[in-house]
Amino acid sequence: MMWQDKFRKALAYQHAGRLEAAERSYRATIAGNPGFAAAHHNLATVLHLRGRFPQAIHAFETSARLDPDLAAAARMGVGVILTRTGDFAGAERELRAAIAAAPASPDPHRFLGDLMRTTGRMEEARQAYLGALACSPEDLEARFGLASVRLALGEMPEGWEDYEARKSKLGTAALMPLWTGEPIVGRTLLIHSEQGLGDSIQFLRYVPLLATRGAIVRLAVRHEITALAATVEGAASIVPPTYTLPGFDYSCGLPSLPRMFGTTLETIPRNVPYLHADPARVAEWRTRLGETDALTVAIAWRGNSGHRNDHRRSILDGEIAALFKLPNIRFLVVQQDDGDAPASKNVLRFGAHDLNDAAAIIALADLTISVDTVFCHLAGALGRPVWTLLSTSPDWRWLLSGDTSAWYPTMRLFRQDRHGDWPGAIARVAQELTKLAAARSAG
Repeated sequence: MMWQDKFRKALAYQHAGRLEAAERSYRATIAGNPGFAAAHHNLATVLHLRGRFPQAIHAFETSARLDPDLAAAARMGVGVILTRTGDFAGAERELRAAIAAAPASPDPHRFLGDLMRTTGRMEEARQAYLGALACSPEDLEARFGLASVRLALGEMPEGWEDYEARKSKLGTAALMPLWTGEPIVGRTLLIHSEQGLGDSIQFLRYVPLLATRGAIVRLAVRHEITALAATVEGAASIVPPTYTLPGFDYSCGLPSLPRMFGTTLETIPRNVPYLHADPARVAEWRTRLGETDALTVAIAWRGNSGHRNDHRRSILDGEIAALFKLPNIRFLVVQQDDGDAPASKNVLRFGAHDLNDAAAIIALADLTISVDTVFCHLAGALGRPVWTLLSTSPDWRWLLSGDTSAWYPTMRLFRQDRHGDWPGAIARVAQELTKLAAARSAG
């Protein structure tokens, strides 16, 4: 097989997501034609996706050396990798060099915006995203990045407008006509899920407001939360989010509701609980857990590994281990991946494969401790005490400072002081947990 055929095969594998096969074919292409810069560049992209960062950087640098026209894209690729690995100074250097080499390309501007947002340099992030939009006004990712900056800074009217740049997970044709503010008294309004489960739980708080306006609300949410969504006041019916949807007059994505209500920091609906655990499951779990004099803490220190920012929000087992050594505390592990929880009599492993069970456990726990994943949203929506652990570059909804949440009145925030410093944040949690456990024992 000629090297050209191997290259075409590699492209097909890469397009199909078969990264291991793509890597083999790109390497075979390079063996047949070592000077073919595009093969080195594409190999670098595949290696990046496979998490083999040093090799990816080497391949990017090789492609740039072989073909100067690829230099800007290669430096951008290296900058993205260095951002991922925490070399922020190196990443900034590479991304600014990429912008200098290709100032009309939106991509390096956008990635620089992501880097500036990660490092908390919000005004520079804003300018970088605006630079990307100047190059390509239809760049939805840059618009969404700009939304994250504005919302994190509390600039909600402008931020919600930019937040519309996200893409629905349902086919747009199935959702027409969209609600754009028309009167909804007596109208059937299809409110549908987008993004993650935590996002859906966060925005379900708006359903009662729609019902107050006289709408007949049908909720199309992911199956994991259909039973919980059915407990929201004002939900007339729950339907699965498929392409075959029931009749409706207008539709609206859950994350668009803050914009439709003109939400500001001061007007966020904060009435909790707006979700409720199933009483029968609560009774079952009360029996299963039994009575204890210890402080009971539901806990999740890892989120979905497929999330693009999971490397920043999840905590390593060794870093969280200090909490499990605290006396007079019973921990209930609710995260799905519970296999690495310590084998200790004060740590009960359940793995909340069913969020209805997780809701019942959280309802019974004295406190929930969670990283930024569905469980902190669930505890907040249930109106239960919850401590949320946040990185130095948290999602926009937690704002940039403070130990309270604008969205959940029963939530307390524990932020990293420095990038990657989970031990410091966990030490503060341990100190506060010790006080709670002591107070319970004394009481």
